[in-house]
Amino acid sequence: RFGIDKMYPSVRIIHSTRRNLVEQAVSYMIASQTKQWTSKQEGEAGIDPVYDYALISKLLEQSAAAELHVRTLSVLFDTRYMAVRYEAVTRNPKLAMEGIARFADIDLSGWKPKKPPIEKQANDINKVFCDRYMKDRKAALLKG
Repeated sequence: RFGIDKMYPSVRIIHSTRRNLVEQAVSYMIASQTKQWTSKQEGEAGIDPVYDYALISKLLEQSAAAELHVRTLSVLFDTRYMAVRYEAVTRNPKLAMEGIARFADIDLSGWKPKKPPIEKQANDINKVFCDRYMKDRKAALLKG
């Protein structure tokens, strides 16, 4: 619509994805309730997250639609595309960034990863909600 493909003919899409979309949806739901989006934020005091099957399902659908949208754009505009797993980046940032740099034709000589300024927030409640969602989802699928 704005001719972006003509203004930037060498655009590449580097798409960060998650291996487990249920974990991502649960984390999003908890953050939206507590207003603590990163480990550096205080969030709202005294809020205990509440399990919400319908909201997790909606977030999963939105996430899947967003992933499809990005991939479709790369095909429609014949843009080079690379999916990068978030978990791979956190497990071995140097290796992941080297792959991204090769894909994007960027020289990373002299670059060294640093400790991220934020920490993982997921805790036992995330696992409880994920396990419960998987159990509820399986029951819903079997029920028909």
